[in-house]
Amino acid sequence: MSGGAATYPVATIAKLLLLTERRVQQLTREGMLPRADRGRYELAPVVQAYVRYLRDRMLPGETEPTHDDFQRARARRTAAEATLAEMRAAEMRTELIPAQDVREVLASVIVRVRSKLLSLPPKLAPQVLGLNRLTEAEARIQEGVFDALAELAGTQVAGVRADDHATGAPEDDTSADPNQP
Repeated sequence: MSGGAATYPVATIAKLLLLTERRVQQLTREGMLPRADRGRYELAPVVQAYVRYLRDRMLPGETEPTHDDFQRARARRTAAEATLAEMRAAEMRTELIPAQDVREVLASVIVRVRSKLLSLPPKLAPQVLGLNRLTEAEARIQEGVFDALAELAGTQVAGVRADDHATGAPEDDTSADPNQP
């Protein structure tokens, strides 16, 4: 024994340092922890050596937290809480919509648009079949597309006020080129 100081078995040291017995033995072999006798350790020197070992393993530039670190962390938390409060207020004013609601509405709109587009060929084919001129067929198809768009634009989406979105209906501009969509 070394100088009459109390020594403890490896199992006690492992429990104290929150390590396995094998890890304590490994650190001892690496010279990180001092051993008093075979399988026995003095408490204070082992704890001090282990603290030094952990401190040396800190990343470069990494230091123990300071008062300024806590102040910065508190400021980040306060800013995050303020942002969250602003988002809640915007949601209550209906200026912010939950993403899930947007996904649901968008999915229903896409289904409706898809259905409307798929209904155009069987509806328009008989109308253009007997036409002799390409411009007449294009005009008839364009009229059918504009009718479909106008119908889609008039669709009310559950939970959305009519003044919250543009209708998207084509403007009635008689000067526009009829060959341009």
